[in-house]
Amino acid sequence: AERTVRDVLSNPTELADLYDGLQDDMSKAREANLIRGDKPDIVTIEVAFCLDCTGSMGPFIAAAKGQILTITQDIAAKIEEKYPGLKLDIKFSLVAFRDYGDEGSYGRIEVFPPVDQGFSSDQASFEATVQRLVATGGKDGPEDLLGALHVAGTQLKWKARIKYLIIITDAPAHGRDCNDDPSDNHASGDPDGHTMKSVTQALKQQKIDLMFCRIKHQQTRKTEELMRKCYNTNIDDAAQDLSKPQDGGMTSISLFDGDKMAMGCFHFVFCLDESGSMRGDPWQALLRAFATFINRRRNDQGAGDVVSTITFESSHRLQGEAVPIDMVNTRPSFKGGGTNFDAALQGADIALQSTRVPPGATPMLIFMSDGCGGGNPVPTIESFRNRYPGFVCHTVGLGSGIHRGALEGMARAGHGTFQLTDVGTIGAAF
Repeated sequence: AERTVRDVLSNPTELADLYDGLQDDMSKAREANLIRGDKPDIVTIEVAFCLDCTGSMGPFIAAAKGQILTITQDIAAKIEEKYPGLKLDIKFSLVAFRDYGDEGSYGRIEVFPPVDQGFSSDQASFEATVQRLVATGGKDGPEDLLGALHVAGTQLKWKARIKYLIIITDAPAHGRDCNDDPSDNHASGDPDGHTMKSVTQALKQQKIDLMFCRIKHQQTRKTEELMRKCYNTNIDDAAQDLSKPQDGGMTSISLFDGDKMAMGCFHFVFCLDESGSMRGDPWQALLRAFATFINRRRNDQGAGDVVSTITFESSHRLQGEAVPIDMVNTRPSFKGGGTNFDAALQGADIALQSTRVPPGATPMLIFMSDGCGGGNPVPTIESFRNRYPGFVCHTVGLGSGIHRGALEGMARAGHGTFQLTDVGTIGAAF
């Protein structure tokens, strides 16, 4: 079976695969220090991450951030275990990228820390930045990977003797030499003029080791193969001596176990309170928030998502069962009545079992109410966690009359979040 980054990092006997050539680098550093008469026990290492933060990364972004945090937390201990006595100075940087047209609130390319500050040794601050990243945008299938690699090679302030760039993406770069995706809006080439040859040459000159972490191998195969061809061979034969060993290199690894990886789509199950107290402005505000969420997913490359819509009062109504995201009715009808959380979850259970749900889709329940529902919903959410792999439950309370304890308990049991909102801010909650 193909190894994952987690396998490599958690098994000391496999460290050589991740830090290929590290021992040679350590030896060179020691020899250089001995020649100068310096202490040979301090080694500087810089690790940068190029992370795809577009909408298609939604199902993977949490796990990808987890992998980054694992690396930042474990790398020092793993290297020190393999090379006892060394003092390490390890710094990190992050290039978060999206795509052309995503220059709005989140930005097409963001660098943390800012470029003028260089790499960071403040692990806590770096990890907090990673945790705040959001998967959104992306437009077409390919992303601005070439722009991110250009920034990594020409703008990051690389100074260490040992340098690593870890690339995490589920999509190819723009251009026909990098993908066969018919949706590519820039099939003729990168709008800024970047090419795989130019961006890898800049990285090669910095003597940076690359690791390409694939998520969807079929989608990124062509990009990965071109990147390896450009990076692991002499880019400018006239300027390099083929008889001399070359510093730097590229390796590839799967970020997740391919046999267990989900397709990359969601099954969103909405439970929307249609009790009498929701009549009028609250219901209209809820519908606007619901429509905003659906449209955002459509724009964030959620083409494979399906949506089930359950409205509930003292009973439930299944108004949409695993409907493709582009066909969702964003104005379900209103009924009025009492409030019963157990009835709503009975409808959710039916939707979660639907045969229309694509295999591997991640189930996510979004439960909204403005009242005090009857029943005991927390054990039901716990059973959903056990029965439906990857299940998450988020809850939204509208106004001051909610059963806050029940909604918070449901969110905790479902490993999700609870948000308290009102008619004016419900859109932000969704």
